Amino acid sequence: MEKMTEIEWRQFLEEHRSPAIAAVTRPDGRPHASPLWIYPTGDEIIMTMFHTAVRTRALMIDPRMTLVVQDDAPPYRYVVIEGRVSGFEKDLDTVRYWAGKLGGRYMGEDRTEEFAERNGIPGEWLTRFVINHVRADKNITD
Repeated sequence: MEKMTEIEWRQFLEEHRSPAIAAVTRPDGRPHASPLWIYPTGDEIIMTMFHTAVRTRALMIDPRMTLVVQDDAPPYRYVVIEGRVSGFEKDLDTVRYWAGKLGGRYMGEDRTEEFAERNGIPGEWLTRFVINHVRADKNITD
């Protein structure tokens, strides 16, 4: 196993298209993990969340979150990112824009507008996740 450099883990996040796993702490202390689409932008990661989702409600109380992005093929790689959500933006034009960018990233650029309309709806909120700490390893099985 080897540590990834910052350039390597940032490139991995840019290129990898599997959903991240988001881990948060519920108000009663229980953990909650769920998949979500992410859009890395420098020291932030953009994502959208529906306002009634478990992770959204948990983050409104405790903004700390961990994201895990992994490569499922040998020799395996993963990036674990700890950080904080800096708040929620509800402006529908902004949410639509980023819902389209996320949809295009994961489903293909030709589907950007489709996902802007599908996911850029009232109740879907944009959030910015500020990166505080990263652990990134590669060649796990070599």
